Amino acid sequence: MQDRVTQRFQIGLMGAVLAALPIELAVSGAILLAFVFVDYLFDPKRMLRDPAADCRPAGE
Repeated sequence: MQDRVTQRFQIGLMGAVLAALPIELAVSGAILLAFVFVDYLFDPKRMLRDPAADCRPAGE
């Protein structure tokens, strides 16, 4: 009888973990996006680029 209760508990626990997996993946993805965004904001090549160089006419 105890084995049956343990087995049901394990199945319920696994079901709860699998049900929460998409939420965990979404949170992990949001954290990863935040890191990528901060990395983009503080990119030295982008920050030190001369904006006047981008505004020159194409013929020059």
